[in-house]
Amino acid sequence: MASLSNQTVSQEHSEASTPPAKHQGDDSTNALFDLEKPTSQDRKAQDVTDSPTSKEDPNLVTWSGPNDPANPQNWSYNRKLGITAIWVWANMVTTTASSIFSSGTEQVVEEFHVSSTIAILGVSLFLLGYAVGPPIWGPMSERFGRKRPLFIATSCFTLFCLPVTLGQNIQTVLIGRFFCGVFGSAPLSIVGGGIVDIWDPVSRGVALASCIGAIFGTPILGPIMGNFIAASYLRWRWDNWLSAIMGLSCSMIVLFLLPETFAVVILKKKAEHVRRKTGNVEAKCIYDGEKKDLKTIVRVYLVRPFSE
Repeated sequence: MASLSNQTVSQEHSEASTPPAKHQGDDSTNALFDLEKPTSQDRKAQDVTDSPTSKEDPNLVTWSGPNDPANPQNWSYNRKLGITAIWVWANMVTTTASSIFSSGTEQVVEEFHVSSTIAILGVSLFLLGYAVGPPIWGPMSERFGRKRPLFIATSCFTLFCLPVTLGQNIQTVLIGRFFCGVFGSAPLSIVGGGIVDIWDPVSRGVALASCIGAIFGTPILGPIMGNFIAASYLRWRWDNWLSAIMGLSCSMIVLFLLPETFAVVILKKKAEHVRRKTGNVEAKCIYDGEKKDLKTIVRVYLVRPFSE
């Protein structure tokens, strides 16, 4: 009996000293909490401030962190949606103008006493301008940002609608149509970069699809609207007045509502702000120091795309 009692006591003592079994779910729970803890990279990103404090170069100005509100990728969904709507409208304006002239070709023939072949050049030369413009506007948007070239192009598009509307001879009308195409091609050339600036790879497909739908869909609206206008007492000139009005509205929207979205331009302005605010003339971003003379701009942005 004594030995049995001692054996029982020893078993209880060993059970008491044995640690409790580890459940299978504990590992996953601990791992979950470990994932929620900030990593070393997260902590480094949080340590970045608006002032240039890079370890590699103390004067280097960059984003304040992964959640920097100045980075267009971090803008709110509604703001991105509004910017995308501006791009859609800009493309609608110019693509509608490309086809609306065709509604009044018979009246052009009658007024200027030319053949229908000459009158239809108003559409052909506009499309020729579409071919001439993109090699200019695309590279310019990579050098000067998205907003400035788009505003210049839409403003000039509006101005060249006036010779088409007010022209007293067919030569003036056709020249105006050509330059309308050259400047009207800017939204088509820049929209890809403008969308990529603000949307992540998952969402940008839908945004680009909306703009492409406007590019390929709205030329159908041009003849529909133009036929109603040309058949009324307003006649064919008001087809082009409508293009001018739409172009002017687009220019004003771009000027007052479209922010700059190109990261290169934003960081350059941020570096300039740091230099002005802190007095540190050495503050710069990684894009500063590039040559800006006319020869370099032509060689890098206009010639090199065709030579490589």
